[in-house]
Amino acid sequence: MDLIDVMIVDDDILAIEDLESMVHWHENGYNLVAYTTNPVKGLELFNIHHPQIVIVDIRMPLMDGVEFSERILSKKMKTLRLFCCHPIEILNMPKKSNLNRCIQLPHKE
Repeated sequence: MDLIDVMIVDDDILAIEDLESMVHWHENGYNLVAYTTNPVKGLELFNIHHPQIVIVDIRMPLMDGVEFSERILSKKMKTLRLFCCHPIEILNMPKKSNLNRCIQLPHKE
């Protein structure tokens, strides 16, 4: 069975580590090919690995999740983006963000 390649981009390393440890990636048909806390580095990793799924945080320094998504969309590849965000952030997202799915993670104030 071919595994589906996944990449995580989140400025919170603990969130990445939690996702990495909570999900039984291979057992569920996924291969975690890359992760990073830096969205600019995330674009480089995306170009190297071409993951089918990208889990990306909305709020990050340097580049937010919407801009990151727009940049990978410009590459005309079929990639599902999953945004990790607080519910109020969904309301503030531009309509053109092409939000596929938003999963709510615990929010730190």
